[in-house]
Amino acid sequence: MATDPFLGKWRISGVMPHYNTTNHPDIPSVEEVEFSLLETGDVIWENVKDPDIPLFNCSSYQVLRERNCMSVVVLLRFCSWRGNVLEFRVEQDKSTLPRSMYLTLDGWCMLYCVFTRSLDEKLEDFEFSFNQSLFTDSTLQVQNSDVPFHTFFLSDDIRDKLEEADLDVVHTVLHYLHAECLPAPVSPALVQKVEKFLQEKDMLEDLQTLCSGFSKSIKIQEEFSTIVFEIHEAIDQVLLMMGGKVVDDTGKVRTPRNKTTSRLVITNPPRIGAILKQTVKNVIFVVLKIVQFCARYEEVKTGLNRCERSKIIMFAKSRIVIFVNQLIELLKSLKYATAELNHQTRQELAVYFVPEVEEFGYFVTNLGLAINDVLEMIVQKTLQRREARMAKDANGRPVKSMKFALLTKEILILKTLNDKLGVLFTHLVQEREGFVVQQDHEKVRDLARQIEQIVDEIPLLILHLEKFAHHIHEDKKMDDKTFLFDFTCISSQVAAVLLNLQQFKDLMDPMIQLLRSTLMQENIESCLEALGLVKSKENRKKFELPDFHESLDLTGRFSTSPLSRQSGLAKIGLQLYQSKENTDMEFELLEDTSPPLTYTETDRPATPKIDKISAHRVIVCARCPWFLRALTSGMREERERKITLHDCEPEIFKIFLKFIYSGLYDLDLTAQPTQTLADLLVLADRYEMEDLLKCCEDSLCGKLEEETVFPLLMLGDQFNTPRLRHACFVYVASNPRLSVSENLNELPPHLRTEVARLYNWTRSDSVSSSSHYSADDKPKKEEAHAHQVRSSVHLDLGHRGASFLSSTLPHGEDHFDDLDLLLDEPDDLFRVTGSPGSLSGKDPFLDFSEGGCVAGHSRSRAQGSAAAASDLFDHDPFAVVQRAPHGGEDRPSAENDNELETISLEEMTKNMFLSDDRLPEQLLVETTDNSRLETCVQELRELLGPLVPEEQLVQAALLADSDTEHALKTFLELPSKE
Repeated sequence: MATDPFLGKWRISGVMPHYNTTNHPDIPSVEEVEFSLLETGDVIWENVKDPDIPLFNCSSYQVLRERNCMSVVVLLRFCSWRGNVLEFRVEQDKSTLPRSMYLTLDGWCMLYCVFTRSLDEKLEDFEFSFNQSLFTDSTLQVQNSDVPFHTFFLSDDIRDKLEEADLDVVHTVLHYLHAECLPAPVSPALVQKVEKFLQEKDMLEDLQTLCSGFSKSIKIQEEFSTIVFEIHEAIDQVLLMMGGKVVDDTGKVRTPRNKTTSRLVITNPPRIGAILKQTVKNVIFVVLKIVQFCARYEEVKTGLNRCERSKIIMFAKSRIVIFVNQLIELLKSLKYATAELNHQTRQELAVYFVPEVEEFGYFVTNLGLAINDVLEMIVQKTLQRREARMAKDANGRPVKSMKFALLTKEILILKTLNDKLGVLFTHLVQEREGFVVQQDHEKVRDLARQIEQIVDEIPLLILHLEKFAHHIHEDKKMDDKTFLFDFTCISSQVAAVLLNLQQFKDLMDPMIQLLRSTLMQENIESCLEALGLVKSKENRKKFELPDFHESLDLTGRFSTSPLSRQSGLAKIGLQLYQSKENTDMEFELLEDTSPPLTYTETDRPATPKIDKISAHRVIVCARCPWFLRALTSGMREERERKITLHDCEPEIFKIFLKFIYSGLYDLDLTAQPTQTLADLLVLADRYEMEDLLKCCEDSLCGKLEEETVFPLLMLGDQFNTPRLRHACFVYVASNPRLSVSENLNELPPHLRTEVARLYNWTRSDSVSSSSHYSADDKPKKEEAHAHQVRSSVHLDLGHRGASFLSSTLPHGEDHFDDLDLLLDEPDDLFRVTGSPGSLSGKDPFLDFSEGGCVAGHSRSRAQGSAAAASDLFDHDPFAVVQRAPHGGEDRPSAENDNELETISLEEMTKNMFLSDDRLPEQLLVETTDNSRLETCVQELRELLGPLVPEEQLVQAALLADSDTEHALKTFLELPSKE
């Protein structure tokens, strides 16, 4: 896509004005500002020093590529400030690392921007909350009902005040105390009730603020829904008068089409005249409502987050199709009404409408001249405001700031618009005067001819509108990002024009009075009041929104717990973790000090080292499902309030327990060593802590080095962490010197095969590209290409293969030799040594001995090899397997190779629960049954490349019954995972 090279976070490290000046007012405020270009089309500004600079008020961007003679010009457009689009010309600097670009805005400055971070490198975080129904130790008497709670969450002073509240208010407050958010769903009436109670009791100010924000969002949501509903109702009113079909918001027909009514309307000139007058009023009302929608969006958008702004814009887009369908139905009704329109009927209509057309002509020309006068006054006032804000340098010369440049542009646009409107209205005045001086029969003849032309154009208009609606529905002409940019520009322009009209309300009074006298209608009057163009009347009846199937919801964030880094509950949990007050359970860590596999049956193992750590059941069970099952199973763990853990280092478990109490509030995983993160990932997988698993995976992706990439690849493969696994493959692809036989021989067979295939995919084109560089230039060229792979290429390489690597990764001939040696070697056989479970010979799961509950299952691909994986960096990372030498006549057949290789993979994925002598018999039947599936997956891998996620290949193969051709078609039809 056009925006792909620009996605990510950039920093403005240099500003160069287009004219010589020693004291430019914008340079100090623009330097070191950071901005993020998101995939949704939004732009986020950070480290802003002066928010008055127009650039920092832009909320969306767009990338355009325009052809200029034989070259292509790239434009980065930001919108918008007072309706102005800031269009920067882009010049990318590919000679430096990291990436950089020059953004040039004519008439202002050139910005030198440096790429700092990709979108995938964001810090992982999660919503932090507790379960409020666990281990309650007290009750609250409310309206003759007992409400259980835990004293950790409810203090005595709050408890006393809550006894006077209603039951629904108490439940809402308790939910907030456990999750820092409102329950979902919650009614606006209940939120107002809670807010009123809290204000009366002067308690929980944060919850009061949350309720107040919820009520404001509900009000904004109802305002936008009401505006849209009134627009549709205005068009439906005209449809009913014309006999058209009216449907509700769900698409159900509310009033069927009545062709008879349409034909009767067209044969009754007074009736059609009344309908046309009402139609003009409704059209003006619809236009004013659209202006109100845009202006209201500009007013409230600063108080909304990015997701809520996007919801409003997408809500507007979803209503466009309904709006266009209403216009199509209106034109169809007019088409049916005029189907039998003959010459005599046209003459009768023309005779009736001649005085109406003359009156309407006077109205339009007078209104246009008034608009022309207002525009001239606005131009003069804007020019004066621009001159008053002009800054000067040390020598007294004027300095053109961005605001000055944009005001100048705005003045030029207003002048151009005023000139064009002046020409247009002058032409209308001439046409009106020419029509008035004609004879009556000439007026009737011309008007009848115009009616005939309009009737002939109706089918073509219907066709164009249907095509437009189809394109919007299929996102062919208006995808979400394009609509986001266009709507932001239009709403900003509308709000800027409305602001000018409000500032010069006195000048507009004659024009407003003309509208009010000609179009006397209450809804138009109320709309003008809402826009601030006329004085509001008191006691005006409030419009009540009827049943309306609205798809706009702006209250989601009020029912979502804050992230752990900003959570108040996490702060309280950290204080409780550090103080250890009122603990009611303990963890017993057993560390086996005996060497593995060195004692016989007559030997006694050494006494394990025991460490005890106290904790709170309500916290531990609310955050960890595994511990919840252990402490609520009715077994020994619940009775003794003690959980025994094996093969778990105390320092690692303390970090694990701190994460349970406070999340990432005071825990920086990126600062932890790689070994610690690997151990935490193992614990997270073992005890089903998905949040910690994702955070460790995110941190390990930034720890990739030459010494750790292959151990982390094995770790990611074992514990089903696709992002870590994928990051390792990208790192290996961007560092081709790692793809040598010495490194690959240490990997399990399936990973070794994937790395070799990755190398093979990038081999052909790289041979020709590497031959163009000398030996001295290759290291620098290789480093530049490696950086290009890491920063420019999307990490989601599952888009039908990894062919992009063929033009970006350099390889020397020594790597090709290593690959040839690797491909010439016979397949490695692996046999398992040591006892099942781990390197130390212990069960990696909890050891619930007599009276204990059954150990929970791990959800990773390598269920029981957690302890072995946790020692990846302290021990030999491949100690669990040994290579069995073979060769010559002793080399097994290809069939036996596949069988033994499958056995080795199954042993690693099943934690070696079966002994060596039983494994072949247990797995031989399974291997035979799955041979077609494995063959299909291998063929898909050859066709689609090594970086496509394996689970997608298996899914496609299963859906196609292991038929390669059908599986390929199925894979291409599968939705791509971002």
